[in-house]
Amino acid sequence: MHLKQAQERTHKFMFSIAGDLPCYEEALRALYAKDKKKFKEQIAAWPGDIREYTKRMAAPVFEAL
Repeated sequence: MHLKQAQERTHKFMFSIAGDLPCYEEALRALYAKDKKKFKEQIAAWPGDIREYTKRMAAPVFEAL
């Protein structure tokens, strides 16, 4: 999967499901900055199922580095 596609798919999911969760905007910035550490820190307080699915969706973004 292309890096940009992975970012966009993850962004859409995050907007739909996690848009009102804490640190949503910071997590989104980290996603586009390809900052895996910061991304994980920002989503750490999210409900487990949402956090884990978001990490799986974002994995191609960080693997592409």
